[in-house]
Amino acid sequence: MNPFALVLLINSAAAISGPADAAPASPAPASAVAAPQAEELWYRDYKKAQEVAIKEKKPIVMLFTGSDWCKYCILLEKEALSHEEFKVWAKKNVVLFLADKTMKSKRPADEITQNDGLKEKYKKYHPAGVPTVIVTDAEGNACGDTGYDKGMTPETFIADLEKLIKKGPKKSAK
Repeated sequence: MNPFALVLLINSAAAISGPADAAPASPAPASAVAAPQAEELWYRDYKKAQEVAIKEKKPIVMLFTGSDWCKYCILLEKEALSHEEFKVWAKKNVVLFLADKTMKSKRPADEITQNDGLKEKYKKYHPAGVPTVIVTDAEGNACGDTGYDKGMTPETFIADLEKLIKKGPKKSAK
């Protein structure tokens, strides 16, 4: 094996595993693979995200993305999601759920099934394209959707999310 490749492999393994005495992050991400870079904030298990949202009385921000192939998904990450301002706001105000349709890494079958089911449930808000961001209340009732806008900032993205949260879910007529 090439010595450079061996050093790279060893360093990569150490970076992934972290220090031996490190405590797991909370909430723990379902996978160490895939964007957003703010991975420690994002749940991949929708039921777990919903449990936390109900317990903490917070809305859910669902991101349907193609993190490793979708130009606009990558721009959303770069221009809003990876910024400290967004991370701080999100930790305080919402529960984040990530449905990533990555091309370069395989997702577990149950995660794919879960995400396809959510895509179907929220198809009114989730057209064929990504990124799609859907805001729901803790019970999963949709408030609305947003996505990537050219030139967006963490401030404008947060403002979009706050408008949807304030609007709340559409009340059905009885």
